[in-house]
Amino acid sequence: MDEFVRIPGFVVAGIDIRTSNEQAVHTIPAHWQQFLAEKVLVSIPGRRSDHLFATSTDFANEGLNNQGGYTFDIGAEVDPAMNVPAGLVRVGVPAGRRIRFSVPGNHLQRVGEAWGLVWQRTDLLKTLIPKYKHYPVVGEVAICV
Repeated sequence: MDEFVRIPGFVVAGIDIRTSNEQAVHTIPAHWQQFLAEKVLVSIPGRRSDHLFATSTDFANEGLNNQGGYTFDIGAEVDPAMNVPAGLVRVGVPAGRRIRFSVPGNHLQRVGEAWGLVWQRTDLLKTLIPKYKHYPVVGEVAICV
């Protein structure tokens, strides 16, 4: 299911990798394992909650297609005025209108399947704004593009 929503701008601090859709099946699970093993969430100072965000930015073919490399970040929302400590990166997600896709059955292992549905949509504009997934502590996982 999808719906249009207005989101406020926010900032995520976390760790990132450079990957592609072809590599993602291997690189993204390993990146999540690193995030969890290194307890990155608890090392993020000033985080606003324990909700996790995974952002996708810096697409090689932004505005054209979903091919090529992109930067994938996992982290938590922080105060926009906060200085991000060494070892973490900062990703700004601007306010705006997005389309929100719910992950079927709220199963984390179905996030890739949900992305497949997003990529099939030819009616969505390709934009330069970061795409993100929201993993609340309790509740529904969502993809926002």
